[in-house]
Amino acid sequence: MNLEPTKILNDLTIEFDKFKNRNEGRVDKMDGRLRDIEAAMDRPNFPFGGDGSPGIDPEVLKGFNDYLRFDIRSAMKVGDDPAGGYFVPPHRSDSITTRIFESSPIRQLSRVETITEDAFEEPLDWDEAAASWVGETETRGETDTPDVSMFRVPLHEVQAEPHTTQKLLDTASYNVEGWLEGKIANKFSRAEAAAFVNGDGVKQPRGLLTYPTSTDADSARAYGTLEYTPTGANGAFAGSNPADALIDCTYSLKAEYRQGAVWLMGRRTAAAVRKMKDGDGTYLWQPAATAGQPHTFVGFPVTLGEDMPEIATGSFSMAFGNFQRGYIVVDHADMRILRDPFTKKGWVKFYTTKRVGGAVYDSEAIKLVKFATS
Repeated sequence: MNLEPTKILNDLTIEFDKFKNRNEGRVDKMDGRLRDIEAAMDRPNFPFGGDGSPGIDPEVLKGFNDYLRFDIRSAMKVGDDPAGGYFVPPHRSDSITTRIFESSPIRQLSRVETITEDAFEEPLDWDEAAASWVGETETRGETDTPDVSMFRVPLHEVQAEPHTTQKLLDTASYNVEGWLEGKIANKFSRAEAAAFVNGDGVKQPRGLLTYPTSTDADSARAYGTLEYTPTGANGAFAGSNPADALIDCTYSLKAEYRQGAVWLMGRRTAAAVRKMKDGDGTYLWQPAATAGQPHTFVGFPVTLGEDMPEIATGSFSMAFGNFQRGYIVVDHADMRILRDPFTKKGWVKFYTTKRVGGAVYDSEAIKLVKFATS
């Protein structure tokens, strides 16, 4: 804070008068110091000389500093704002501590398409041609021709509209606008991640845990139905050989899909899985050999997704599969922000939208683990 020399002297004189009444025995000494300060202030270019050097005799300046530091400390104090605390502002960090939210990495695991239309469509070849063995002279007949259907993923819109005053944007020591944009993007990301797991498909993507499920093998299930393996116990792993169900789950996935398959589970489920051992007492969970690489369980990478439900009776708390082949995320360009300073004078609205869709498109590529007896 910059203060005029005259104001400094006036303030010090007032404080000195207060101090004088309490410390009569030291008045003569303080009077001498103040006279020296007044004489220095009367010189041209106080507190600097014409050449830019200090305009106060060093001894006088030392006395002035000692006075400020020691002799009026009983009157001025940091802990009392009106009595001097305002002159000692706290250190203000140039960063903001941000709460960390948990989310699922479905987008990173899945196939991602970006479009400019309102929906994504792709022909679905889920049927097969018929064939039969014939003898050399047997009559050949027509066989069934495979059907092709259309797979469709509609886009859904998520929006936010925070607002702040223009004055705050102009005067804040932080980049409030950038901070808001980051908060919105983070919230959108978590909202879509939750929908990719549990969304019902109404005004939001359809999550992988909302599809019909069955213990039937791939050859016996209808398209769009996910196969699951029960753990053998309600709301828990089986009491003996708990890893057997998880090994069964891995081999329910076709060999073509297992190349690139991963486990997906929440961290509390992972804590239970990590304790599993084989008959020799060796942990089945293998920590990453190098930094940045995933942990593995029974030979396949593990990804933690906090939108996966915790272990409970009948819960589908684990998924295993090739998500690149099984789940698709469809984006419409990027997040859009409309900066509106006109609707409400003195305020700025940040109308933000993003359009995204998601769905299972190959139901044989993803398997589930159900915490139940059957």
